[in-house]
Amino acid sequence: MCLSVTLSAACSSPAPTAAPLVLRIGTDDDAETPAAEQIRHFADEVSTRSHGTLKIEPVWHAAGEDIPHWDQAVAKLVIAGKLDLAMVPSRAWDDLGVTSLRALNTPFLITTDTLAAGVVTDAGLTRRLTAGLPSASVSALGLYPEGLRHPFGFDRPLRGAADYRGGLIRMAWSRTGNALFEAFGARTGDGEPDHTTMIGAESSYRLSPAHIATGNVTFYPKINVLTARPHLDEKLTNDQRTQLRAAADATGRWVIANQPNDRKAAQTFCAEGGKIAAASPAQLDSLVAGARGVVQDLREDPATAAIIDAITTMKKNDPETEPVTSCASPGARTSR
Repeated sequence: MCLSVTLSAACSSPAPTAAPLVLRIGTDDDAETPAAEQIRHFADEVSTRSHGTLKIEPVWHAAGEDIPHWDQAVAKLVIAGKLDLAMVPSRAWDDLGVTSLRALNTPFLITTDTLAAGVVTDAGLTRRLTAGLPSASVSALGLYPEGLRHPFGFDRPLRGAADYRGGLIRMAWSRTGNALFEAFGARTGDGEPDHTTMIGAESSYRLSPAHIATGNVTFYPKINVLTARPHLDEKLTNDQRTQLRAAADATGRWVIANQPNDRKAAQTFCAEGGKIAAASPAQLDSLVAGARGVVQDLREDPATAAIIDAITTMKKNDPETEPVTSCASPGARTSR
């Protein structure tokens, strides 16, 4: 503290601290979803590791609410540089010309939380999975599992392929995902849940808009891709680049350690009023048979086929888990 104006030169005020560099991260989700938890943890990691010189600002429903093809709309914002970062599920990128991530949505390949975690923590696999993103002018900072995807019926359980025929399934827009349900004879749409026109949804226990899950049918996982806009590195110092990537890696470890597994999520779904049914062995076989053409189409791409083979090898050592196949009462909350 200055004691006299004559000493003002000697005890001048310290230089003001520079304002943090703010990076905006977009998502279609709202602030109460599992993806939002991942974003908030990433923001905390960035703030801590950068000592406050970097700040992550979430933009919920970044492309607007109630829009079609919502995942792709957010992806296009980061591609155009209108967002610095975005959290966009792997399922979305096949509609934007990125084929390397399609293996993650191979029907009935990744059906456990442990296998999903093993895939996203395998450095060689993640490099191959994200290798196509530069073709869309973005780069990947991390892959984060969010949950396994099951069928959820509005009025009745969706067990075998016959239950889908002629019906409308609510799901996020994805060429690979759409092809699966079309193979079952269903149509797909990404509008708001509508019990009068839709028979159910492809979703997860934590996000389901429909009432009756089929617990022993797991199509694939939802895996979020943390992406960065073109030339973001030019905006950062060397230290900030290192801090951002370290924060992304730490977030991945946190997600694996803290995300509720499928069984725990099912139990919460039940406690909140959900209902869970089971498919018979014959019904499971009908789904796998119906999906064969989709798998064959994916394998037409040599790079995707090689990733599928690598994951299949990992699956041989993946511990089997018993799915939850019954639950007490109906009802569930609505989300994407």
